Amino acid sequence: EADNSEIHRDLEDAVARMQQVVLLGRRKREEVKINLRTPLSLLTIIHRDRDILNAVRGLEDYVRSELNVKEVRYVTKESDYIELYAKPNFPVLGKRLGKRMKQYQGLIESMTPDDISNFHDENEITLDGERFSAEEIQVFREAKSGTNVITDRLISIDLVCELNDELVVEGYAREAVNRIQRARREAGLEISDRIRLVYSGDERVLEALSTHAEYVAGETLATEFERGTTQQFDAEIDGLRLGFDISVMEMN
Repeated sequence: EADNSEIHRDLEDAVARMQQVVLLGRRKREEVKINLRTPLSLLTIIHRDRDILNAVRGLEDYVRSELNVKEVRYVTKESDYIELYAKPNFPVLGKRLGKRMKQYQGLIESMTPDDISNFHDENEITLDGERFSAEEIQVFREAKSGTNVITDRLISIDLVCELNDELVVEGYAREAVNRIQRARREAGLEISDRIRLVYSGDERVLEALSTHAEYVAGETLATEFERGTTQQFDAEIDGLRLGFDISVMEMN
């Protein structure tokens, strides 16, 4: 029973870290104004504790899906990406240290990256004869300039936000699926209805639908999928026109 309890706690911790990775990734996407339907090439998850990274790795499929990234890497060398710094947990330490608080505040805030690493390993540190526990010192992470890192107290990520033509075109295909699915609902189609889909539009949109024809047809249940003249639905993707007609296929 104790073992099951520990496994449950480990899983809860892994899920919490994974959720934080997803939140940070979404925040970065919002910051650079790239929506979730446009895929990104690489997400690097950064933490000095390899066990934590391995726990998140077990949930990688979910992370890739939620953040729409092609590749996920795991890095333990935090110093390449972030600066670590420490601060006293004032509500806890204030009661214990009283008037000595100011003296030890200076010592805690002067901790070097090596001091902080040792503190992480041991869950305690002694400064000027006073021992401090993990609850009494808070460790913060700050992104190094020149990186795409976004970080909080639990974990850090580096999300590559540069887009190439291939990623943009795939993003347009995903946007097209979204517009077609919306039109299916508006037209009152059943979820299982197979359709004939005829599409038209601006050249970049046509390229996306041609390149990702199998994906678009599969997602929209289009058993017939072809380019042609359209008049039923008009939509816009990143300022580009997408037109399409939908008709339900009769199943024999």
